[in-house]
Amino acid sequence: MIAARRRFLQGLGAAGAVFAVVRPGLVPAQDAGAQAFQARIDELIENGLAFRLGRSRAEITASLGPPRAATVRKLRNQHDPTRIDELHELAYDGLRVLLYRVTAEDREFVTDLSLTSAKYRVKWGLGVGSTKEAVRRVLGGGFGALAAPDSRIEPPARGQRCAEVDGVCTYRYDGFEQKSHVFFSFRGGRVSRIDWTFEVD
Repeated sequence: MIAARRRFLQGLGAAGAVFAVVRPGLVPAQDAGAQAFQARIDELIENGLAFRLGRSRAEITASLGPPRAATVRKLRNQHDPTRIDELHELAYDGLRVLLYRVTAEDREFVTDLSLTSAKYRVKWGLGVGSTKEAVRRVLGGGFGALAAPDSRIEPPARGQRCAEVDGVCTYRYDGFEQKSHVFFSFRGGRVSRIDWTFEVD
């Protein structure tokens, strides 16, 4: 499990915890500003929820109650194809979470999280309904602009412009290690959904 995902999962258990990225040495003011934004991006990815979620199906159910729907899919372990693992999806009104279960170790971790309701907030007052300006004010302009949420696998174009498809555009912010990401999708200039993705290893 990568270090970034481990820190995020720790944060899921205590949403009020504080995380800081410290990089030694003196840097120019412009670089310091970019690093400050990157620290916020890392914190949002790793420990950015303003509510308690949990790190397993049991913890999530204890925090949010039973899901509206739950599914499980069998899949082969990418390191040992003879082992069969599970991908669990828990769906709530306005929230969806995917958990990967390593059956041989009876271990679970979050791989994807989606918010589509304003009832689930993240840090700095961001959430569904926030404006583009509010997102840029908190996280800066170092995002990749995507045409639509389902184009997230394509390399994003860097910069302030965000081409819209069916009225939707998406900002992608990358974690410091470039392995975990948070996506803000906008419709009509306001956040319509927020997605987190984490590398499965």
